[in-house]
Amino acid sequence: RDMETVVDRVLKLLDERLDINLKNIIGAWDEVKTNIGVRLINYEWNKEKLQGIPHKKLLDLAIVPFLNVEFESGEGSGTALVNEQFLKNWGIDESTLWKAAGEWLEKEEFEYKGIMELLTDAIGECDELLGEKCKLYFYGNQSRAYGAVAILRTDILEEFAEKIDGSFY
Repeated sequence: RDMETVVDRVLKLLDERLDINLKNIIGAWDEVKTNIGVRLINYEWNKEKLQGIPHKKLLDLAIVPFLNVEFESGEGSGTALVNEQFLKNWGIDESTLWKAAGEWLEKEEFEYKGIMELLTDAIGECDELLGEKCKLYFYGNQSRAYGAVAILRTDILEEFAEKIDGSFY
């Protein structure tokens, strides 16, 4: 279809959308609190977006909470950035939100791998890559999605420094 037809259809769908009760989508706090996680985003690039979003600044980044949503049909999942309206609907304050996010972070599984092992996982055996021992490492979550939050787990970073018998940056 041509672009004009597609745009017209999207605009029509937007006009027809139903009013949605946010409480029905996000659930009650007791039902969702174990699904609250965090992501790291660039603070400067997202300054406007961060208005109305609970966040904590870390260096040039912002730590933001999200809600992991599993679809009832079992056909996938998604995430929603938690905003102040979520807190009102849940009847909680920011400290309660951050406590739940911290508990999620403690349970999230992270890993570190040599960069060559990671590349081999991604592209298969490649003799040219594996020739010389490389001192580059990957550190992130096992799903390889939004794994930058791994840097918040300083306990794992310290354990890794001991394992390689040195420090890193």
